[in-house]
Amino acid sequence: SGAVGYYQSDYDSNNLNALAAEAESSLSPEERLALLNDIWAQVRVGRENVGLLLSLIDRLDNDRQSAVLRLMGNDLAYLRDYIVEDSDQVRFEAWVRKTFATRAEEAIHNSGTSFTDAQSELLKIAGNIGRDPGVVGFTQKVTTDALSDKGGNLGVRSIAFEIAAANGEDSLYDKI
Repeated sequence: SGAVGYYQSDYDSNNLNALAAEAESSLSPEERLALLNDIWAQVRVGRENVGLLLSLIDRLDNDRQSAVLRLMGNDLAYLRDYIVEDSDQVRFEAWVRKTFATRAEEAIHNSGTSFTDAQSELLKIAGNIGRDPGVVGFTQKVTTDALSDKGGNLGVRSIAFEIAAANGEDSLYDKI
């Protein structure tokens, strides 16, 4: 309990589904991190399929903890880069957008002068992994404005530059 110790847990599908259904409200952030790590470990050694991890991520999509979102983003980036076949990339990106884009768009509209760490992680997931057009467009505009000395939100520039660079167009690179 409390996700303290050096161990990995092994869950059967029924227990995992029951736990995942209550994870956001019943588990601490540390326990949610441990659960994600445990499932990821099982996927990596072939004991579980990747659908189980995606199901858990889908159930944790409203998580507000930056560390949990960062781990989900890292897992999704690894899947995109090394597991998902080229022929499935479009479907994978669509799933990521469906799961995270609404919250990322809310983060854009509610950010004020800077993003929280959790909001930044949401933008990375939706923009870099899901290639959400709204997030990418926002970050490209922030980047273009910053490069044109039009001011803009200093607190969002670093995350905007990262996403815009990963999804940039030649015209954006020419301005740098």
